[in-house]
Amino acid sequence: MNSGTITALILAGGKGVRMGRRNKGLMDCSGRPLIEHALQQITPQVDTVLISANDDLDQYRQYHWPVLTDGEYADCGPLAGIYQALLNCPTDYLLTLPCDAPAISPVYAQRMWQAIQNSGQRSAVASSAHGLEPVFTLLSIQCVSLLADYLQQGGRRAGEWIRQLNPVTVDFSDQQQMFTNINTPENLALWQQDPQDA
Repeated sequence: MNSGTITALILAGGKGVRMGRRNKGLMDCSGRPLIEHALQQITPQVDTVLISANDDLDQYRQYHWPVLTDGEYADCGPLAGIYQALLNCPTDYLLTLPCDAPAISPVYAQRMWQAIQNSGQRSAVASSAHGLEPVFTLLSIQCVSLLADYLQQGGRRAGEWIRQLNPVTVDFSDQQQMFTNINTPENLALWQQDPQDA
């Protein structure tokens, strides 16, 4: 990858409904907040990082990366965070990932970037054994106007919007564990007991 090419966006702005409305990114997982797992794994792969968050902003700022709120599309799901990041992205491409996936593949950025380069597309989406994973994307910042149009028309579904971009699909079925999400207290307990079984 060329220096200055990719910014990672860690999506930590959700409401954590299935976690009792707790801030998932700051929840303890194996002795440290979930956001720290994401940062440790993605920072070596990219040029810079943005964090999308709507609560506990000072706690997220202690990681010394820019923190963006959802702004005008608050309560519109992960696309609101992606939109703000595309507007503020300092590089040509934005790589997205959720804060509650503690096993991001060390080849995530490289494989997505290679797919973009080989295909000539402006966007890429990861796929797992279960299909497309629409919050695991690599997006050209040129996609921001398309996302603005989608949000202005009332669109809220990440998968629907990503499909409209006609992205290159990138197979990560050999890295299945990276799609393990800590969505419930049960998920968290299982992960801390044995990550291989989560």
